[in-house]
Amino acid sequence: MKGKVLLIVMFGISFLFILCKSFAVEQEDKSEVTTSGSFNKTDSKLLDNSSESGISDDLAESGASAMSGASAMSGASAMSGASAMSGASAMSGASAMSGMPGGMAMIHDHNPVVVPDNLAVPNLEIALYRDKKSGFNLHLKTASFNIGPPEFEGSSKEIISGHAHLYVNGKKIQRIYGRYTHLPQSLFRPGINMVMVSLNAHNHDIWTAGNKQIFASVAIQRDEKLFEVKKFASFPLMVAKAD
Repeated sequence: MKGKVLLIVMFGISFLFILCKSFAVEQEDKSEVTTSGSFNKTDSKLLDNSSESGISDDLAESGASAMSGASAMSGASAMSGASAMSGASAMSGASAMSGMPGGMAMIHDHNPVVVPDNLAVPNLEIALYRDKKSGFNLHLKTASFNIGPPEFEGSSKEIISGHAHLYVNGKKIQRIYGRYTHLPQSLFRPGINMVMVSLNAHNHDIWTAGNKQIFASVAIQRDEKLFEVKKFASFPLMVAKAD
């Protein structure tokens, strides 16, 4: 009887031991699963962050390229606009010159003086010739006008005396006391230039007749072989009549 009881107790202890061991193994498996799951989640999160970071970098690069492209386009547009404005200005300038006598407005830096009724109205034309070394040579053709410095003013009351004033692109450059003057290259800018000459009394008043100033002008394209664009004279003269 005692042997049977001892056998039953030993069997029960063995069964309990097996149950405990089985439970311990199950808990260990669950722990491994949980730990593995947490690592998976962490890895997934890291991968997600890495992916987002990559997308952000791509977007940043794309945005930078877009901005760079936009800037380039903007710069191109600005250059194009500048060219268009430059072209418009050139056209506007050309139109303005074609709209005025010889491309020059009336001279306002000196007072007008009227040629007396008993004297012939002076005539003036000008011509430019390219100098072989640099710049241009200016030729004045006059009639009924005694040109020279004040100290050589003639005593004759039958002809107007005086000198000339030279303007380049609207700026007064110098007095002219003779028919031939060299104009240095530095006076001219690229493109169209305007040279104008007026006839003046020795007190610098500009000679006028019939409410018109006596002047002549020529427009040139500085760097063109055939440089003369347009000529004008308020009182032109006949070649045979030139002094």
